[in-house]
Amino acid sequence: MENGNGSTESTGFKAMSQKAEASGGGNDEKFEETGGLVANLKSIGVDTNQMTDVAQERAGEFQEMLESEIRARPMRALGWALGVGVVLGFWAAK
Repeated sequence: MENGNGSTESTGFKAMSQKAEASGGGNDEKFEETGGLVANLKSIGVDTNQMTDVAQERAGEFQEMLESEIRARPMRALGWALGVGVVLGFWAAK
């Protein structure tokens, strides 16, 4: 997705975290634990913002690659989906 300044960014993680922050109540303990974890990671020199950016970039690249493969070979994608569905169906039936 393209934002106003011409760069692309994934809406997944950032949107979810912003939504969770905006909603407020109920998960304050989880946010405090996450804040402590982030503080611990930063204290040992890990840049969590950079980790998030790299993860979003790689997820976006994977999504684009998957989409292009499905468009290039739709019958193969249907075959894989059918195979996975059959295996999961047999597994769930047990």
